[in-house]
Amino acid sequence: MSKLFDELKDSIAHMAKHTRGEHVDGITLNTVSIKPVPAASAKDVKKIRAQMGMSQGAFAAILGVSKKTVEAWEAGVNPPAKPVARLLQVLSTNESILDDLIEKEPSTKTKKKRA
Repeated sequence: MSKLFDELKDSIAHMAKHTRGEHVDGITLNTVSIKPVPAASAKDVKKIRAQMGMSQGAFAAILGVSKKTVEAWEAGVNPPAKPVARLLQVLSTNESILDDLIEKEPSTKTKKKRA
């Protein structure tokens, strides 16, 4: 038999073992199912933004879009694209992620003036 045929035969055997949950060359492979990307309605976008206590401008900056884009989403003119809808899903369930996205600037009250 040809080398290609042998490689295909081995691949099919590995695939069969994987589907049975068996080890393949000392490695256990795990199959995961990814939840579908939820659609984000205008109401959803407003709710998530309000939940985060942000203006449209600040929310737009977090998502890397313009304020006009957020306005259009919230007016129902354009729905968010799937990558943004996934990000909205993550933000709505993990608000603490904002801590990594927001720069904390020192308060102007505590700054000392230079002479």
